[in-house]
Amino acid sequence: MKVMDVIQHLQDVKPFDYYANDFPHSAGNCAFVRFNEGGAPNAYLLELANPNLQIAVRHKRGSEAERISYDIFDYLNGKFHFEMGDTYVYSMLAQQSEPIYVGTDDNGRTIYSLNIACKVRR
Repeated sequence: MKVMDVIQHLQDVKPFDYYANDFPHSAGNCAFVRFNEGGAPNAYLLELANPNLQIAVRHKRGSEAERISYDIFDYLNGKFHFEMGDTYVYSMLAQQSEPIYVGTDDNGRTIYSLNIACKVRR
């Protein structure tokens, strides 16, 4: 699964300005999508991967950052058996019970983060 596959999928179902890996300095209200460590590959099923997905939402209005984060969270958490780009996704499960408030950036925009553990077939 590639970052741009996730971004395209989210853009189709939860329209917003998504960017790969980090917030661009010039963008205002937006989100980034990146992969973190994830689990080790399965030694017996090499096509099975366990990436961890992080999505961070930034918005000038804290209530909107929270709302958008929960909307994405509710859509992805507990999603099973679907395709994202060329990847078959067995499951997506949140790693916390709700999006996490992580503070504000230098421009006072509120940031929320959510982390999703994925099981996919490459």
